[in-house]
Amino acid sequence: MRFHFRFYYDFGRLGTLTSTLPAPSPTLPSAADLPAEVYQAARLGWMIFISFCEEGRFAPAADECIGDATDDLAEILLLAANEPAHWRLAVGPESGVFVLLVEGELGRDSLCRLCGSDWGWQRTLQAESGDVRYMFFRWPDRRTIRGAARELWGGIQVLADGDSAPIPSSKGCPGVPRSYLDPDASVEPAPEWLLDYAFTSEADDAATAPHKPARGVDSGTQDDRGEAATG
Repeated sequence: MRFHFRFYYDFGRLGTLTSTLPAPSPTLPSAADLPAEVYQAARLGWMIFISFCEEGRFAPAADECIGDATDDLAEILLLAANEPAHWRLAVGPESGVFVLLVEGELGRDSLCRLCGSDWGWQRTLQAESGDVRYMFFRWPDRRTIRGAARELWGGIQVLADGDSAPIPSSKGCPGVPRSYLDPDASVEPAPEWLLDYAFTSEADDAATAPHKPARGVDSGTQDDRGEAATG
């Protein structure tokens, strides 16, 4: 009888305790639940974020949430809890990558003119969405993007810091699927011809910097003295 009394006493106490516990939090997805391309982006150290747009049209502000971009897996899992359809990469030095966007036949013709006989860049990670090709390259050291390079040539754009590119796990806003041509390809360094067109180097910056005269030397006074000496 004593055993049964203690059993019912403990059971009632347990019910009192459990009623004061906080409600369980929603179950977060695990890394295995992420789309493979999103998990790959996180492992590459890319800064990624989610973008919302209505089906059937392009969002005019796809980069509106670029400030939320993160490479922290725990934060990415929190974003994934809402089952977003549109993941994007924040391009730039923080992600260590820039993107060459080639659109349509015009872009392909321009690319052929730019690269000449150098086709080694094709080994880099690439994605396709309809008639648009995205080519991912490592962000170069000691280089700065040229202001005019974002519209590099007819049908070609360079996406750099402040821009974003879609991660191919999702459909575009018009419902066009995006996919990697070779998901196992690595992100390669950009070819020299592309770096020269799209970026300036430290040597370029030094060459175009205004010349500073030596301290105490005034060019106008020097000229006046020269004229006086010869006059």
